[in-house]
Amino acid sequence: MVAEPLTTTDLHGLVRRFQKGDLKAFEALIACFGEALAGFISHLGRDRHQAEDLLQNLWVKAWLHRESLGDPAKVKAWLYRIAHREFLMQARQRRPAPAPEEVLEAEPSTEPSPEEFLIRQEDAGKLMARFDGLPEGLRTILWLAVVEELPHAQIARVLEIPEGTC
Repeated sequence: MVAEPLTTTDLHGLVRRFQKGDLKAFEALIACFGEALAGFISHLGRDRHQAEDLLQNLWVKAWLHRESLGDPAKVKAWLYRIAHREFLMQARQRRPAPAPEEVLEAEPSTEPSPEEFLIRQEDAGKLMARFDGLPEGLRTILWLAVVEELPHAQIARVLEIPEGTC
């Protein structure tokens, strides 16, 4: 059974309860936004394990700083801003390390090869190749606008840029 989407009023009430420390409300926010945030984070980092870590960090930061969210209507942009900041912080700290021998001898991935993927979804592959060729800032703006359907004002707040530049 699919749950009914939250109304704006229900979401605002949920956010207010979350801000007051209600764990059930926090769990409901995770259920409401978790999948979309995971997709956004995966898009940014493209490494599944780092994305999982970043998503966990996002929820910890959201809980710890829940009182800093003023307007419940801005919860989505607030969560995406935390995700983007966490990604940037991890990217600055990340240093490429040589792979240990065990990693080099790991079992082959069960993921389809790039060729298989392109054969099955040629149009999607071409689109992603062009998308990947965009500068990171434009990719992020496009992802937030098209995939996450955030309005320009929220994208500007997430990325901390002037509204007219996105």
